[in-house]
Amino acid sequence: MPKFNISRILAPTDFSELATHALHYAGELAKRTGSELVVLYADPFLPPPHFTSAQVDSIASSLAAQKKNAGVELDKYTAANVSMDVRHRTMIVEAHPVSAIVQAAEELDASVIVMGTHGRSGLNRFMLGSVTERVLRESSRPLLTVRPTNRAVEATPASPTILCPVSVSKDARAVLEQAIDFAELVGAKITVVNVGETSESRDDGALREIQSWIPERAGVPVSTISLAGNPAEVVVEHARKSNADLIIIGARHRPFADTTTIGTTTTRITRHAPCPVLTIHTGLGAGRR
Repeated sequence: MPKFNISRILAPTDFSELATHALHYAGELAKRTGSELVVLYADPFLPPPHFTSAQVDSIASSLAAQKKNAGVELDKYTAANVSMDVRHRTMIVEAHPVSAIVQAAEELDASVIVMGTHGRSGLNRFMLGSVTERVLRESSRPLLTVRPTNRAVEATPASPTILCPVSVSKDARAVLEQAIDFAELVGAKITVVNVGETSESRDDGALREIQSWIPERAGVPVSTISLAGNPAEVVVEHARKSNADLIIIGARHRPFADTTTIGTTTTRITRHAPCPVLTIHTGLGAGRR
């Protein structure tokens, strides 16, 4: 993978409290990395489905006015929630949110997408997914997810702590390299975690191999640890106990019918982590950095 660099951040919003919380994180990340922030609002601006053709024509001007008003409100909203020190602009896209976000990320060559997630579980959510989870599956761009319970961005330390779970694989090594690149950008330190299913399955040889992947990087302290248990549960619990500021995890896109899936571990960590999670795709068509 090429070196992870952040030049443009895409922050979709629906003006909700959750989206605003995520926007604050996006703004802080843009400030720390000197990157551009693009705040996007997507809406198909469609008339009610029961309207006749004649009625649709009659409200065309009303829909156009709604779109113009949305642009005005988005500018005001962004000005109220993004620091003047951050280079930023806004976008109104006339489309359904998921397709608009995925397409805009590609057209803008976004380095990362920042979105909020409620982190709920349950069969309905697992099968249908929120907008954030659908973007996670459909976009190859790195996605930073922020939950409402994550502490306010103002409380994030100047030198944050990153937790990076990895296994012994080519994909995991690539993700670790990207995590170290990210840490360099924001002045963070990293704890690399290798998880075995049981205490007996923990492999010191695997940990030594992972340690050999770590390059000499000035100013990026990297420590390693081996833990046992269910990977998602162990990572979430360790993040909670260690008061981690961010988890960086890899996800491989796997084709399934007309869409793609990602691993259960990645999905569970994204939903339940006590801190923001940056997911880096390593599978089909992983986005350029």
